[in-house]
Amino acid sequence: MGGVCPGGPRRVLLWFSHFSMEGMRGFRFGAYALAHYALAHREDMWDLLVWEGKHPQAPVSVAGKTHYFCELDVARSVRRLLAQHAAFWDSDQWRRCCADGAFLELDRRHFCG
Repeated sequence: MGGVCPGGPRRVLLWFSHFSMEGMRGFRFGAYALAHYALAHREDMWDLLVWEGKHPQAPVSVAGKTHYFCELDVARSVRRLLAQHAAFWDSDQWRRCCADGAFLELDRRHFCG
C-alpha cells in the first residue's frame, strides 16, 4: 500500500478501522475521512468500496444509517482507492484527518526518519 500506508494491511487497519455503531459522530481518523469522502463523491467511487455483509450497501442506505460503514472491508477498500481513485488522497477529508499528526504515529521512523 505504498508510501501512504507503509507496512500494508496492518497499518491500513490501524488508521481506517475506526468506524462506530454510533454513526458518523463516532468515526475517527481515516474512517472519518473515508466515510465523508465516500458519501460526498459516491457517483465517482462508491463501487470501489468492498462490503463484508451479505450484499453491497447502497449509498442512500448508508447515508441514513452510517453505522453500516462498520461492514466495510477496510483493507480491500483502501487498496482499491489507492489503485483506482487517487483523488481521495488529495481530498480535504484526507487532509483534515491527518492535520493533527496522529497519522505519523503509525510509523515514526518511516515518516520522520
